[in-house]
Amino acid sequence: MLRTVTVIAALLLVAAPAAHAGQCAPRLLTPAVVTPDGAALPADGGLLVVDQEPAQASLAPGVGARPFPGPIGDWRLVAGKQRIAPTVKTVAPGLRVIAPAGTRLVGARKVPIATFSVDKAPRPALAAPVATGVIERTSGGRRSYTTLRAELKAPAAPGRYLVVLGQDGAPRSWGQAAPGGREVIVYASGGCTTVPDGTIASRRGEQVRLVWVDADGRTSPPSAPLTVMSDPSTLGGPASQD
Repeated sequence: MLRTVTVIAALLLVAAPAAHAGQCAPRLLTPAVVTPDGAALPADGGLLVVDQEPAQASLAPGVGARPFPGPIGDWRLVAGKQRIAPTVKTVAPGLRVIAPAGTRLVGARKVPIATFSVDKAPRPALAAPVATGVIERTSGGRRSYTTLRAELKAPAAPGRYLVVLGQDGAPRSWGQAAPGGREVIVYASGGCTTVPDGTIASRRGEQVRLVWVDADGRTSPPSAPLTVMSDPSTLGGPASQD
């Protein structure tokens, strides 16, 4: 018996480094509200929820992280003494909007998630994105990756997310825009990247459109059609729109 245990332990010691070197540890995405707490939400918007990796700080010992609120199906809106199942609209894979009702959002075991109010005053509509190109970049190697980059004509406003629509109008992927930035990574795969379920890559030669989503859950009209081009470093030539 002792010999059997020793042999198994030796095999595990040999196999573990190889598994560690060639694989990525699984990373689950969890829903998180990115609308600022206490926001006055427009009637045509809501609480914006993104699927993202949990903050590394919450995993560190001794750090007082907020308790996990559970899956979005367990969340409830609070209006007075009522707890209401939220109406959730999927904007893109891993990007959803909760229609506002009440003044608070809580998770499982009444974990507080967000507070808000509803502003009924009309707001200017979001303008459609104006992009100069959508560029695909691929890299080979042991951990190859692919990214899709949208290049904007004007700097992005704060709190904006850019969604890619396919030719059929269905959302495929999205990315968060840096305030003032002119480039947004709207798709990434490979290496140790984790993407939301249902994400679809847009490839060279395909036509796509882009849509803005702001932190208050509002969406813009779609952009003009854009043809996905390859990065110059991939093809060895300039990337341009036909």
